[in-house]
Amino acid sequence: MRFGIDKKIILLVTMVIGILGGFFSYYFVNQEKKALLVELDERAYTLLNSVVNSCEYPVLISDQDSISKIGKGAMQQKDVIFCEVKDQAGMVLFQDSKKESQQLRAYSNNIITEKIKASVSEEELILGGGQIEKEIETIGKVKIVFSLDSLTSKLEQAKKTIWIMGAIGMLLAAIGSSWLIRIMLGKPIDQLVIGTQNISRGDLDYKVPIKTNDEIGLLASSFNKMAENLQKITVTRDYLEKQVELRTAELSEINEKLVKEIIERTMAEEKVQESLVQQKKVLEGIINAMALTLEMRDAYTAGHQRRVANLACAIAKEMKLTQDQIEMIRIAGVLHDIGKICVPAEILTKPRALDKNEFNLMKLHPQVAFDILKNIDFAWPIAQIVVQHHERPNGSGYPKGLVNEQILLEAKILGVADVVEAMASDRPYRPALSMNEALQHISQNKGTLYDPAVVDACIKVVTQEGFKFE
Repeated sequence: MRFGIDKKIILLVTMVIGILGGFFSYYFVNQEKKALLVELDERAYTLLNSVVNSCEYPVLISDQDSISKIGKGAMQQKDVIFCEVKDQAGMVLFQDSKKESQQLRAYSNNIITEKIKASVSEEELILGGGQIEKEIETIGKVKIVFSLDSLTSKLEQAKKTIWIMGAIGMLLAAIGSSWLIRIMLGKPIDQLVIGTQNISRGDLDYKVPIKTNDEIGLLASSFNKMAENLQKITVTRDYLEKQVELRTAELSEINEKLVKEIIERTMAEEKVQESLVQQKKVLEGIINAMALTLEMRDAYTAGHQRRVANLACAIAKEMKLTQDQIEMIRIAGVLHDIGKICVPAEILTKPRALDKNEFNLMKLHPQVAFDILKNIDFAWPIAQIVVQHHERPNGSGYPKGLVNEQILLEAKILGVADVVEAMASDRPYRPALSMNEALQHISQNKGTLYDPAVVDACIKVVTQEGFKFE
């Protein structure tokens, strides 16, 4: 069975009416509850104030009989299930209760009295001279508890009445709206459906009857105009098909030429790519040859540049640097000590600490490396990274004493990797230190000698990701 649009609209309207009916029923129930509670509060506070006022004098003179009468009178009031009167010391002067109730509402108030201040003389009291001042004193407390059972019963009855009336109203509204929607939408839409079915079967002469001036009538008019346009389109369809055939033949010829040109260009691009790969291999070979030249002069640092490059690349990856930056750091790492080619081999392999002159000579190697690399047409600033890898954020580095942002991030990474690898490897003047000692050194000097972010990334790479020198 087809579930028409009119039925969908009827269902939607019924749902909206149901939601609104439920909302208003809930609202009226809450209003009734509030009204009943306000009525109870008014009655409770009236009774409470009456008991408080009545108990003032009996409490002052400790008249138990009067207090008991007042309390019992309060207990006879509707919905009261508990009454208690206490003096200022907390002693119970009256207490009575009825059966327990599931829902309770308690009210309490202090019993107060006016007392003449002690500073007023007897003569002023007798003769009335001067102004007599009084002060308020709390002499006790009254507590009354009401049962909400009767209120709950009234509320439940009100709920039933409201929900029944709401349900009846929603049912009548749904029936009325359904009838109107069926008359106003159902039949015109059915006619449009019939027209659509006829058009789909090829009957372009069919016209949908227009009986209203509303949106449905406008839709029917537009539908009829659409059918007329379809008739015109059908007339020109054969002509267009012939034109398409001619254009298709022309496009096929053009496409063959384009395919041939694309193949030729692809082959040319492949040759260019092969050339680039070959150039990269040559460059890589030159870089490795330069690094090997230095390592052949210093057996203690054999593989040092490669290990520094590996650690620096791992740090760069942890810091989420781009692939271009990582490749730049790798090449700079492999070449960072190339300047030591100017340092005599006996200094490089000296089994003791360098003296001042020897150390000053050693400090020249970043600048020498820069002079060697600056004229090579790298895609990245390799020479700048290499010359800065001994610079430190606090300005204590060399050769230029750069600070903080003056130092390239890639050079900061290379500097940390260089220090860690140097400490964890054997040297002519000392055996290798542990990796933990190297990490402790850079951690203690974080922010002064080494960039904090680079240090954190290095520690994480070694301790959490298990990096090890090969």
